[in-house]
Amino acid sequence: MSSVFFSRLSASGTTSSALAQRLAPPQKKKLSWFVIILIILLFSFIKPTFSLGTVILIGLIVIVPIKIWFTYYNTMIYPKQMNKWRSTWYCATCGAVSVISLD
Repeated sequence: MSSVFFSRLSASGTTSSALAQRLAPPQKKKLSWFVIILIILLFSFIKPTFSLGTVILIGLIVIVPIKIWFTYYNTMIYPKQMNKWRSTWYCATCGAVSVISLD
């Protein structure tokens, strides 16, 4: 009876080797709106006498620089990292990683 119960349990997730993590392509930055809303709510709970306008202003002060950074990273830094990754080659025999100029 207990084997039937445990056979229905399953786990899901992603595992990868250290090599796969080291050779993985760079990832774009994703903006977590949950964290930003949490920060805004934290400000509103620190001083509950804030008006709605003040909470919105604090939210804009928090959101705008974060959004600018994410946009800058995804348009300026990420493409350079991705181009470098595309020109990187891995030797399975010796384990060396080399960057080859494709120009």
